[in-house]
Parts: sequence; structure tokens; C-alpha cells
Amino acid sequence: MPRIPPVDEADLPASYDVIERQRDALSDRIDSAFWNRQPTVRTFSNNPELGELHVTANTFMWTETGLSGTESEAVIMTVARELDCELLWHDHVGLAVEHDRLSTDQILAIADRETEAFDDSLGALVEYTVEYVTEQGAVGDETHEALAAHYDDDQVVGVVMLAGFYVSLSHEVRALGLTRDGFVGWHLEGHDHEG
Repeated sequence: MPRIPPVDEADLPASYDVIERQRDALSDRIDSAFWNRQPTVRTFSNNPELGELHVTANTFMWTETGLSGTESEAVIMTVARELDCELLWHDHVGLAVEHDRLSTDQILAIADRETEAFDDSLGALVEYTVEYVTEQGAVGDETHEALAAHYDDDQVVGVVMLAGFYVSLSHEVRALGLTRDGFVGWHLEGHDHEG
């Protein structure tokens, strides 16, 4: 049960400028109605400016990091797992599977913290994200260099900011008691999938 009531969808903005600005980089299903169904947006919009800021920031995190959909989902799901944030895990399992960004085997590897299941670049990305979360941003030189061997400087900035955004979002979700019914489970127990 949320600690503060969600704003009714009818009282949220009918459109968000950032969606039109970033339209070419977004899936067709990402529109204002999509955002207005999200428990984060509905709750954050008790402070309307911050609700809209969340939509803008989240949209840029999906479109401007220089990472592929697979790489972005790997970062987001690793943050969710390391912080045991059920809402983010649940939502991003759906995104990862429905859009062929991560296989169920890769999702389960993140759940079990088995980074050796990934190729060199994705493995370096997941290991970096784990260390970023567990060490509160204090990533070691070796871990940074392993990531930088596969990603350009602008993408490294993208990884750091994407991970930081989702660390913050995980804390916000928990503080406000945001959930979804029918948690998919860390091992996808509540999700129809093929192995």
C-alpha cells in the first residue's frame, strides 16, 4: 500500500514534451498514457513539477546513455536485484522479455549474480554495476578499466548516470511503499516464460 495516495490519471498531464522530443528513440508504446499509468509518476505527481521531472529524466535515461536496449536493461535489472527493489525488477522483466533485450537465462543470471554467464562487454557492464551499487559508487580502477575496454567515455558516463538514477529510484520506491500486484519473482516464478 503506497504511503501517500497516487494521483488520479485524469489529473495528470495529457502530454509530456520530452516524449515528442525523444519520439524517434522511443518505442511506440511509450507515450503519455504509459507514463500516467506508472505508480512512480502517479505518486511523484503529488508534487506535479517533480512528477513531470521524473518522466523527463527517465525518458532521457532510456534514450541518451549511448547504450543499447540490452545494455540498459542489464544495468537497470542489476541495480534492482542488488537493492532488492521488487517494483523495478518486476517492470523490467516485462520490458526485457517482451522486447528481446535479455533472455530469461540472462535475467536469471542477474538474479543469481552469475556474471560469467555474459559475454565480455555485457559481463563487464554487469560487474561494474554490481560494484557501483555495493560500493556506493566507489568503483575500483580495475573494474573501471574493464568497462572502459568495451565502452566509450560517453557510454561510461551513461552507465554511471543510468545506474545512479535507478539507485535513487529504488530508494524512492521503497520510501513511498510503491508496489505492483503479483510480483514476478526473482527467479521469474510468476512469469510465463520458456527456459
